[in-house]
Amino acid sequence: MIAWRIQEKFYGGHDKATIKLLDGLVRGEAEKLEAGPRLKPGTVLMREHRGVRHTVTVVLNGFVWQGQTFPSLTTVARAITGTSWNGPRFFGLRIKRDADQTEAAQ
Repeated sequence: MIAWRIQEKFYGGHDKATIKLLDGLVRGEAEKLEAGPRLKPGTVLMREHRGVRHTVTVVLNGFVWQGQTFPSLTTVARAITGTSWNGPRFFGLRIKRDADQTEAAQ
């Protein structure tokens, strides 16, 4: 808490929009933030990993890969790779920006 106060004095606190969003979330009045693009059931995602093509189908309650339903793309990516991956990035839904794009945006 002390660290937050020091940072708040140095950098400033939250802007009004953030405070309003947080207040609404606490009261249960605001909707959750969108984490990324919404995928409609029936959408098919494909990714080749180590020479094997993997096909994932979006369903109402998650994602189907090799006949098994997973709750998130991240769990599918982990099952495919055996390591911790960001699911949307693994399937190309979120592209990592390089330094030039980040600097150009600022």
